[in-house]
Amino acid sequence: MWAIGSSAICDSIISLGMSKVFKVLTIAALLIPANALATPEYSRRTGKECNYCHPPNNFHLNEAGKYYKDHGKSLRGYMPSTGAAKAAPPATPPPKAPPAGK
Repeated sequence: MWAIGSSAICDSIISLGMSKVFKVLTIAALLIPANALATPEYSRRTGKECNYCHPPNNFHLNEAGKYYKDHGKSLRGYMPSTGAAKAAPPATPPPKAPPAGK
């Protein structure tokens, strides 16, 4: 029986056997769906880079990402506030220098 109190809970877990507890926790972690994460599909659908809705190296949402989430996965009508959610400029190679001696 489970009793209220951390000592009783610990005793109950230990009596089940740690291997069983580990198995149950592993299965639970695999079955519980994770929150929706950004996918390449969102980027293809919107034509925006990941960092338009997410801070660099982060899965949290910025202003644009929250708007996208709250408006049925659409940026239609989104107007960024000053300094917020600027799309990264496209990567372009630096201009080539003319050959030496010409």
